[in-house]
Amino acid sequence: MMKCAEDQCPHVLSNGRVQQEIRLACKEKNFLSSDFVRFCVAEQAGTDIMNKVNELNLAVAAHVSDRTTDEVIETLSRSYKALVS
Repeated sequence: MMKCAEDQCPHVLSNGRVQQEIRLACKEKNFLSSDFVRFCVAEQAGTDIMNKVNELNLAVAAHVSDRTTDEVIETLSRSYKALVS
């Protein structure tokens, strides 16, 4: 960014003091605290974990539902065959 600014405003940024002040101000503004990073990682990981748990719960619920339905159908079929015979 500084190189681009120097190319666009060479007269203003020819002064080393101005460049140094800009660099220092940018350095202060460009700080990402470790607490913020840690929070974001934990929050994202928490979201990913919850999404996976929900996905697994849906898969288990679908399996239980399918298996129960299959068993009911099988029992009804046996009962029907017993009644018809």
